[in-house]
Amino acid sequence: WTSSEHIRIPDNNVFGFATDTNTYIGRPAADTIAFTHGGGEKVRITSSGDVGINSTAPAAKLDVNGTSQFQDDVTFQTANSKNLVLDKSDNSLKFGDNVKAKLGDSQDLEIYHDSSHSVIKDAGTGMLKLLSTTLSIKNTADNSNSAIFSPASSVSFFHSGNKRFETT
Repeated sequence: WTSSEHIRIPDNNVFGFATDTNTYIGRPAADTIAFTHGGGEKVRITSSGDVGINSTAPAAKLDVNGTSQFQDDVTFQTANSKNLVLDKSDNSLKFGDNVKAKLGDSQDLEIYHDSSHSVIKDAGTGMLKLLSTTLSIKNTADNSNSAIFSPASSVSFFHSGNKRFETT
């Protein structure tokens, strides 16, 4: 046997094990390969290169029918190449510039960064609600107030760390 030769079997046969007839590699359709274990098909690769895990009719390059678990970082490539990264080491979901988190059935709430500004956009018919016992707006160092809203008592506005206006 040389590297230019092929091993071929009839279409209706499988590559399997003599003592484990429930585990084998088969050909369920033309230009398609399937891996079977325990008597059930577990992985299928179609002629178009789609891979199905627990799916006999994969509808995408990777079609997983069941819960998936990723052990490390996961990168989702976006049309603008800015990407969305689930960073395991940082325990964070990182959105590149102009990659939006869209929420709601109509995706009418958006949160994103546009390379210059951070944006929360509510284009829906309802209100954007911020719920808190006391709402504090502070600088990025978290050491200077801009405003404090205390619904049960007062509203205070600050400039350069000094209170400039207060209601009671």
